[in-house]
Amino acid sequence: MISLVSKVNEKNWQVSFVFDGLVVPEEGIRYKDIIVKRCDKRVDKAQFIMRVTEEEIKNEKAFPKKFEKDVANILQLYALETRRYIALPSGYVSAPISNETPFGKIAPKAVTIEIEPLYSPEIVHKLSSALEYALRAYESLKNVFEDSSRAFLQHGLKYYYMALAEHDIQRRVIDLFIALETLFSPGQETRYRISLRTALFLSLVGLDRKKVFETVYELYKKRSKIVHGVESVDVSWEKVFSLENYLRECFRTFLYLDRAKDEITRMLDESVYDEEARSELEKIVVAAYRKWRNERNGEG
Repeated sequence: MISLVSKVNEKNWQVSFVFDGLVVPEEGIRYKDIIVKRCDKRVDKAQFIMRVTEEEIKNEKAFPKKFEKDVANILQLYALETRRYIALPSGYVSAPISNETPFGKIAPKAVTIEIEPLYSPEIVHKLSSALEYALRAYESLKNVFEDSSRAFLQHGLKYYYMALAEHDIQRRVIDLFIALETLFSPGQETRYRISLRTALFLSLVGLDRKKVFETVYELYKKRSKIVHGVESVDVSWEKVFSLENYLRECFRTFLYLDRAKDEITRMLDESVYDEEARSELEKIVVAAYRKWRNERNGEG
């Protein structure tokens, strides 16, 4: 073994985390200083390996928090494409990069192999493509997750992601509407204004404005009854999944918008009666949506 001696700020260490439910192809995925590969050939249990500095490893208090923040953001972007919630791991292993343990060859933390679920090659490809996008997009969108003026977007994504882990349909509705409110809440006349703004916004990227409005308006009424415990509420999963899809499209676009939230909501309100404002807003929203689509397709 060749002794590895270098500066502490060089990325000469690697850390490994294991994720349940993260599907990757047999050959794995590599993006710059990250490798994601299967654990013991298990399709939906992945080893996430990062190249880091010795200084980061030694800072045992700060490192897990930094990792959790970065990976949580990556997984939120992944969820926008897949509607899959992936829980963060409870621990990690680390080792110096050397001839004996080259980058990507670190043994994972103990893995329990259970009955392996079946995934078609098409599903594996789709989920792997979404993970590749998330890794790529996070690099270009990292400023969005660090900008205090975009805190509304960070909170909204967090609640959307939390909703995916919720199996109770009523709790899921509450989290989804919290996410939607971070984007469109006016502070007054909430039900009507959020429904209208959501419908107008999504109509600019091709969704049916009337259908979006009616779905959001109806579900918001039920959300209010759930929150206040007024009466038993019957909510269909079909409607909830529609709301999730609306949120996905909203967040995909908002991530790439170069305008402040207040400006967007003002233009949405003006679009109701001002065709010129609607036309200008459409140009802004469509441009942002195209940025997402190009990034998703790897076109930069």
